[in-house]
Amino acid sequence: MLFLPKVYVVCSKCLRLFDKKKLIDEKGRLECPYCGNTKFVDSFGGAILILDPEKSIIAKKINKSEKGIFALGLE
Repeated sequence: MLFLPKVYVVCSKCLRLFDKKKLIDEKGRLECPYCGNTKFVDSFGGAILILDPEKSIIAKKINKSEKGIFALGLE
């Protein structure tokens, strides 16, 4: 399991990974700038960076069509 300090949170809806402090500083609260969700978790099973979703086999397997850092699963 990949260990990332609890400074990172994952949107429970779109599974995007964020720096918690930076997100609060930018939005004033925990709100996903991509899907608008306000529920986040700080325990997840790993992360993946997708740079080119159109060419990425992994992006296709996890049904992601956009660039970003995503959690592979929530714990």
